[in-house]
Amino acid sequence: MSRAEDELRSIARSLLENRVVELVVGYERYGKSVRPCFVSKPEEAGRLVWIPECWFNLAKYLRSLRGRRVGVVARGWVGKV
Repeated sequence: MSRAEDELRSIARSLLENRVVELVVGYERYGKSVRPCFVSKPEEAGRLVWIPECWFNLAKYLRSLRGRRVGVVARGWVGKV
């Protein structure tokens, strides 16, 4: 497990425990790849992963979650504007 994965899980767990969000949308392992993962309990944060295969946009799920407090795992962008 990577440092980034540890940090992701810790942040997600904290956000859920403190009821800052109701749900975290991230990635979980699925065979040799990943798939979307919907975590609603702090103890489920261990399912979240952060590996190179985590590239597709999870924001597309937000429309169906309208009205809920949701955290979304996203890759930052580094570069010139």
